[in-house]
Amino acid sequence: MHEAVPVGFVPRFRVLPLLPFQGELVHGSDRDALEGHAQRVLVGLRDDVRARRHARAKRLRRIDDGDFDLVKKILGCIKIDLVKSSETIATLSEKKSEMPITIERLEEERLQVLIDIIKEMGGKIESEKDHFIISGKRGSVKLTFVENDKSVQDGIEIRISVSALEDPSRFTEILYMIKKRLGLLDLPLESMISQHWPIITDSDLQYVVQSAISWWTNNSILASNIIGKKDKFSKVKEWYSKIKEGKIRSNLDTITLGKIIKFSEDKQ
Repeated sequence: MHEAVPVGFVPRFRVLPLLPFQGELVHGSDRDALEGHAQRVLVGLRDDVRARRHARAKRLRRIDDGDFDLVKKILGCIKIDLVKSSETIATLSEKKSEMPITIERLEEERLQVLIDIIKEMGGKIESEKDHFIISGKRGSVKLTFVENDKSVQDGIEIRISVSALEDPSRFTEILYMIKKRLGLLDLPLESMISQHWPIITDSDLQYVVQSAISWWTNNSILASNIIGKKDKFSKVKEWYSKIKEGKIRSNLDTITLGKIIKFSEDKQ
């Protein structure tokens, strides 16, 4: 009976398949294979391959991918088929880097929202090539920007995911953390963010309009401030005009939006 042993390949690395020989322990993707079943394992060149101790585990067999054909022929003699897997596994070097992104590479409009709100809360900002130093009553923190999916606080350093600059809820959490850490003024972050938020994408537009509509009944001035002036106001008005003309549709309360637009125009 033939047994197939899959071999995967890691980009830019030589692959070292692990083969189950007599008396050897084979590590599977999520558990040890203790019943002699071969499971796929991917290892990069020069990796330190270690197995947890086991009564029957004597050694791990490493074979370079350059010897694939030879190994396949040898194992064929003992009725073991060696096959190549089509799956490609990302290596640690291909994961998103935690190296700071230089300030000049960040989207200026979104970065300006962060700067303006921190200043309004009483924070002092010093700008360097790849980070900011933010100071407050309780000390200072270093803000860097990375391409990771999540923002992380590590001591006095806060690594901000650039994707968080495009998400109002995540943006709010970051500012709240900075405010608490530095003892800055306790200002209403959600309303501040909605007023400062730029309209760059359709998601930005939806957020700004929805925020303005939600505030209209209780605070018409704030609702007007949220849709802004000049370029921001023009984008909201243009979108509203397209709805009235039937060019686009929306589930938002456009009647209330029309009232906010008129209120803003009367103020001007």
